[in-house]
Amino acid sequence: RGGVPGHGVVGPGEQPHEGLLQPCSHCAAHDAGRRAAGRSDRPLALTHQFSEDAAKQRLAPALSPGNLAKTLKAPATAIVAYDRQFYQHLPDLYPQTDAARFFVDDPLLAEVAARRNATLQGAYLILAARLLGLDPGPMSGFDNALVDKEFFPEGRLASEFLVNLGYADEAPLPPRSSTALVSGVTRRAGKS
Repeated sequence: RGGVPGHGVVGPGEQPHEGLLQPCSHCAAHDAGRRAAGRSDRPLALTHQFSEDAAKQRLAPALSPGNLAKTLKAPATAIVAYDRQFYQHLPDLYPQTDAARFFVDDPLLAEVAARRNATLQGAYLILAARLLGLDPGPMSGFDNALVDKEFFPEGRLASEFLVNLGYADEAPLPPRSSTALVSGVTRRAGKS
């Protein structure tokens, strides 16, 4: 499919290019995503699992039946997670003010901010993957508690959603609702 030459795009059955899915602190998608969040909070944590990696088998028990085969087949899967203690990094990331003070004594506020901003950053990961010519497959059909127990047992990180990365097969996509139906739902929601 139409990948971008020179960008390490992963094709079916190919090994991932070593520059495609780097640790997040050096990842262009992560850098773009962090700009979506307020104040450079950077609550996003990505864990990439390659298909030949035993980690895919560790992820499998947490997947819903409809997501199992496609996740195991995908060249890479990212666990989009958030750091519950992201505010500990704010003095370095946002030195203009003592922003950490808003979160230190308010775990609910910290959780809401971490989830919201990591989700925004995860959306930027999806957009960046598309710009690289990949077909990202975001999904929420998995057991968060199982993923967190297996991959983040210390409890600081928590999974939000998964993104399969690779190329979609050429099979026709299932039909989607019409734009008129979506517009009608949006109009009704706005009238409440």
